[in-house]
Amino acid sequence: MNTSSSNSLEQSARTFLVWLRWLEASVAVVCISACGALLIADVVFRELLGHGLPWAQRVAVYCATTAAMLGFGLAIQSGEHLRPTLFDNVFPPGARPAVARLGSLLSAAICLWLAYYSWFFVYTSYLSGYRGVALDTAVWPMQTVLPYAFASAALRYFIYALLPVLTPVESSQGGVE
Repeated sequence: MNTSSSNSLEQSARTFLVWLRWLEASVAVVCISACGALLIADVVFRELLGHGLPWAQRVAVYCATTAAMLGFGLAIQSGEHLRPTLFDNVFPPGARPAVARLGSLLSAAICLWLAYYSWFFVYTSYLSGYRGVALDTAVWPMQTVLPYAFASAALRYFIYALLPVLTPVESSQGGVE
C-alpha cells in the first residue's frame, strides 16, 4: 500500500471512529437521561398519586442496559477499558507492537464470537416469542443492543489491528494520554 492510500485509509478510519463515538455517546446520553427521568417520574407519581408508573422501572432498566452496552465500545475507544497488564513486559520491546496487534486481533475475535452468540440469543428470543413480565412486550428489540455492542467493539479492535496508530494510548492512571 502506498503512503497516499495508507494516509487516506487512516483518515477515513479516524473519521469513522469519531462519528461512531459521537453516535454511540449520543444514544447513551439519551438512554441515561431517559432512565433518570423515568425513575424521577415514578417517584413523583407515587408520592403525589399514591401509585407509581408500573412500567417505568422496567423501561429504565432497558435504558440503563443500552447505555452500559454502548459504554463498552466507548471505553475501548477512549482507552478506559479493563485490560490485563500482567504480560506487558514479558516480550522484548521490539516485539511489543506485533504483540499489541495480535492482542487487538484476539480481542476482535472474542468480540465477534460474543456478537454471534448474542445475536443467536436475540434470535432465539424472537422465535420463542418471549415477552417481558413487567411490560408484557417482546424483549428481543431491547436485546439487540447486545450483538450491536459486541460487533461495534470488534470493529474497533480490527481497526486498531490494521492501523495501530489509531489505538488509544493508555495513561498510567487508566485514561488516554
